[in-house]
Amino acid sequence: GEPRGTLTGRLLMKGGKPMAGGTVFLFAAEAGPPPAPERYWRVPDEVMTLDADGRFTMELIPGSYHVGGVKREKGQE
Repeated sequence: GEPRGTLTGRLLMKGGKPMAGGTVFLFAAEAGPPPAPERYWRVPDEVMTLDADGRFTMELIPGSYHVGGVKREKGQE
């Protein structure tokens, strides 16, 4: 397959708390504009659950990506 690079990051919520147990979504930029939740959603190219410190590490095909994160509060589906 294609060579892959490693992307590591950490997502924080407003106020600086880690987005523990949240989800990070990556969307390949060449496939289109970033999703606009109030208008349309794109199927993410990569999805990963964040650790307790809001961190993630994933292997990706080199390129440009739009990054988004979601943290569901307990009781929300």
